[in-house]
Amino acid sequence: ILLVQPIWQQEKIVASEVVFVMDLSASMEREEHWQQTKELALDTLQKVDSAKITLVEAGATPKIVFYQETDKNVVEDYLQKVELHYGTEQKESTFALVKTLIDSNSAPIFIFSDDVSKEETRKTFMTNPVYVFNSKLKNSVSSTNFVVSKQNEETVGFVSMQNYLEEDIEAQLLVYEKDELTQQVDISLSSNETKGFTLNEL
Repeated sequence: ILLVQPIWQQEKIVASEVVFVMDLSASMEREEHWQQTKELALDTLQKVDSAKITLVEAGATPKIVFYQETDKNVVEDYLQKVELHYGTEQKESTFALVKTLIDSNSAPIFIFSDDVSKEETRKTFMTNPVYVFNSKLKNSVSSTNFVVSKQNEETVGFVSMQNYLEEDIEAQLLVYEKDELTQQVDISLSSNETKGFTLNEL
């Protein structure tokens, strides 16, 4: 389980610019994956606080839908109406395009796909925080909330994890800043259990 540099502050995503990557390939159609993905994207959008929004569709040919858009309502309308293109996702060309669009090395990138892992993004995005939202949520362990706050001059994080598996799990929660492992926390979750964990000295 991987997390990168936290940017959630009191349920808000604080950044000068953010990037959304939407996978519109045929694999997203299975079961309820596509609807779950759209709901995740809309929920994430609502947490964006005054940032310029760039959105790229990842399909056979990556497409820039919005570039540094400042009107969240326009992006929300797109996310509510967008449908699958039923092509294949070209990850490398999509990542290369996104790389050319971001101005800041710290701009967070949110990828909504069932065929991307965080490890795949590290070669392209060495310093940008990358958050991968896999739509196969019911077959995984996922973070459902991540909040950062200041406590006595110290930055403290709280992450809520949910185990969607039909079995108990023991794992390590790994926290990365840029490309460096900064903290690891042992976690255990029963089947379908949600539990909170504290991350100190972020």
